[in-house]
Amino acid sequence: MKVQQLKMFFNKVIKEFEIEKLSNEIKEYEGICNRELLDYFEALLFLEINILNDKTYNQEQIEKLKQLEIYRRVVKYNIYGYIKTYIEKMDKKLKITKFEENLSQYSVTYKGQELIEVFFENNKVKETMIELNYIKENIEKRKNAVDIILYELESELGDKNPYHQKYKKRNFDIEEIEKRWIINYETSIEKLENMLQILNSRDELNKEEKKISELSEDIYNEFLNEYNLYEKKSRQKTNIDFNEEKIQEKKLIKHHQLANIYKTTIYY
Repeated sequence: MKVQQLKMFFNKVIKEFEIEKLSNEIKEYEGICNRELLDYFEALLFLEINILNDKTYNQEQIEKLKQLEIYRRVVKYNIYGYIKTYIEKMDKKLKITKFEENLSQYSVTYKGQELIEVFFENNKVKETMIELNYIKENIEKRKNAVDIILYELESELGDKNPYHQKYKKRNFDIEEIEKRWIINYETSIEKLENMLQILNSRDELNKEEKKISELSEDIYNEFLNEYNLYEKKSRQKTNIDFNEEKIQEKKLIKHHQLANIYKTTIYY
């Protein structure tokens, strides 16, 4: 059996095993839940219902259902199943990676670029969220980022060491504090200079970056269609951030009791 066929075989076995396992666990609730609710769990498990687009139960009922471990697990599998369905029909090179136990966290990537990130509420994450990374070229935003970095760099370079010759009696504690200040200062300057260099050196998107951008748009449009999302209806404030390689703009586009969907536009 070829390697690719072997991978497909094991993926199928794992998928069927998980479905069978959860299906058996649902049956264990027969003495606790009514038939209608159990049928609903089965429908979620076999992707007959998309949980984030479903109105079978109201907010109060969902809060009660969330107390059931089986419901939370079926919800995770339902969200994972629909995302897997989307990407399989888009491009074979899209991969689901960075798995954590019980589907608590994973990503959809294309050649190392994360296009979807999923985090389920746990000790580390405060909310369950799906982040759609939308890759887009925007020269104007890049210029604005350069202006901001230049301003910050000029401000940083104007800072003076607050500990230099400030104390007549030098001691170990003051010297250590001064050393840390100098290290932080030099690190901050270096980071700003690197950001400036990278942003200034960026050119038009290359062939691979354009492919990533197109895929990110296809994924985003698929979510828009599936969940009937409209950005203009969102009143969420936009958070803008930038680092060494890109400028990011994060916006909440759908609030749901089970998972919030964010669009993070990454400008090159």
